[in-house]
Amino acid sequence: MKLKPVDNKLSLKRYFYLKAMYRYVNRLVNTPFDRCFHFGCNNNTLPPANNQVDIVTVAFNNEHVIKLQIKYIRENITDQKYTFLVADNSNNSEKQSLIQRLCKEEGIGYIQLPRFEKEWLKRRGSYSHATAINWIYYNYISKRKPAYFALLDHDVFPTCPLSIEALTKAQGFYGYRRGEADGPWFLWPGLLFFRYSFISDYKVNFMPCVYDNVYLDTGGSLWKGVYSTLDRGKIQFASFKLVPLAGMGFDNNSTIEFIDGKRWLHSSNASHWRGDDASDHLIDEIIEKMNKE
Repeated sequence: MKLKPVDNKLSLKRYFYLKAMYRYVNRLVNTPFDRCFHFGCNNNTLPPANNQVDIVTVAFNNEHVIKLQIKYIRENITDQKYTFLVADNSNNSEKQSLIQRLCKEEGIGYIQLPRFEKEWLKRRGSYSHATAINWIYYNYISKRKPAYFALLDHDVFPTCPLSIEALTKAQGFYGYRRGEADGPWFLWPGLLFFRYSFISDYKVNFMPCVYDNVYLDTGGSLWKGVYSTLDRGKIQFASFKLVPLAGMGFDNNSTIEFIDGKRWLHSSNASHWRGDDASDHLIDEIIEKMNKE
């Protein structure tokens, strides 16, 4: 498998940047499953016509949100047959050890993803995240071939009972749209579900890209081969709303995200990419307060 950039209207500088970046990313994505430290999981092919739902979260340096996510997935995911895998993209070995210990204690599958080691790529979190998802798709999902699969950020939580199959079955995918109102767009991969039979024949690539001079973040490279072929007017996107915690009565300057009404809560800064302005320590209180409204 070899990923290729879908960017167009490239400057010479970006052409050579992408050439070097994809050479490195392809080396990581082609790292075999069995060469990655893992427990409680496998990539064996499932029987045909299975009704399996594979849920995979990309962890990054925060064991607290993973513990909360395990809790809320167990409480609220109603699919009869699902597996939950923590794919660890952490670059902090101490945090990685804590996440491993948590998964063992909770009986959750765990795999340590190939690490970004190049300094010029470490600073680009979107490329690291996209490489992680590409690895997950080609080394885990496409090998197992579940009926459905769900990709989650580590700080996304289901707040009420719901079925991934029910949300995905008719349309073939589920998520909320980012991008241009009348131009290139993509589905945010922090809460993205696919029916495997819908996506399996496409050339899947979750890397960011620049298309028609529009920057599309992680998941954006699916625009050209997948999303651009769809009739946007017939697509049902999940809704998205930013909510200041201060407006909910909390003494906190963070902004959280509600997706698909209030079915999903995204604390949005569990990796502390906006500094220490975080809300993950308030997740239980936020959901409890929301459910009382």
